[in-house]
Amino acid sequence: MPLATVPIFAAPLASLVRHAPNVQLQVVAWLGWGLLILTGILVILILVMRFRLSIIEARARRFNALWRPLLMKGILDYDVHYPPVHPTEWLMLFSLWNHLHESFRGEARRKLNDFARENGMDKVARSFLESTSVRKRLIGLIALGNLKHAASWNNFKELLEDESSMLSLAALRGLLLTDARRAMPIVIPAIATREDWSPVRVASFLESAGTDIVAVPLARAALKMDPREGTRLVKYLAAMDAVSAVPIIREILEVTKHDALIAACLPMLRGFEDLATIRNYVRHPVWYVRVQAATMLGKLGVPGDEDYLLLLLNDREWWVRYRAARALANMAFLSDEDLARIRERQEGFAKDMLNQAYAEGPFR
Repeated sequence: MPLATVPIFAAPLASLVRHAPNVQLQVVAWLGWGLLILTGILVILILVMRFRLSIIEARARRFNALWRPLLMKGILDYDVHYPPVHPTEWLMLFSLWNHLHESFRGEARRKLNDFARENGMDKVARSFLESTSVRKRLIGLIALGNLKHAASWNNFKELLEDESSMLSLAALRGLLLTDARRAMPIVIPAIATREDWSPVRVASFLESAGTDIVAVPLARAALKMDPREGTRLVKYLAAMDAVSAVPIIREILEVTKHDALIAACLPMLRGFEDLATIRNYVRHPVWYVRVQAATMLGKLGVPGDEDYLLLLLNDREWWVRYRAARALANMAFLSDEDLARIRERQEGFAKDMLNQAYAEGPFR
């Protein structure tokens, strides 16, 4: 409501408050009067906030228009004279610098880090960690991680346990970027237990640290941990396709009876030597384990394994039947004629599922 319209409605309301014939109308008039005042205050607050935001955005645009070309020239080895950074501009510089750091690789990152150290950004970032502002602390953590700032190791360790998922994830990233091998014993318990962390981001940080560095420690921890926590770690290994962890995954399958952990381990098996293990789970009492067994037989199975999948085609669970049908159609040693004969011999749910699997398109 435009502010100019407020007096137009205010006068009749004020008159109604003074001359209302009964208490009920006076109450209604007072409520209307209060609502009108509240609306006016809200309009003023919105306008002030929009004005303030427009000033901040304009200032950020001017800053980026000046500093982005300078930083890009520095990356390209031009002789650059950088202007002094005003204390109120540090946050904008860190935001731009962090963005560029995430956008480049290799030599460009090294030059950005040289610029940061030469201009005292590492010291400012450390000071941000002492701030009460979550935004400042987060920006400081990200920057120190990008710098692989070994002197901030204890800060990363401390903030890894912070209740804020944003700050603790940034601390995890900082530890892994700074020294992934040294970090693994520290970060594994947190990775296994922090349910508030984004699995996508954790997997990304682990992969950036290097599968060859993180895979075996994660797998060894999964072997020794509580099965629920071990399942979480194995899922990260599967997301990274960590081949080096497969021998330990086989050890886990030899000893565990935990259904979710078994289901997480099965997709990591790689060789024909694993077929005997996979076949053992075709009759497992938990349906999602049978789903994984069917899927893996479709990938690794040899002649004769189609009989296990034919058994699963009549499973009581829809997903097991579906995966078995897809796996059958994916077996390279079965010709189109073989698949047609298999389909003709089936009845009921099994035949319906094969028809659906065939209709979904090519498998090879």
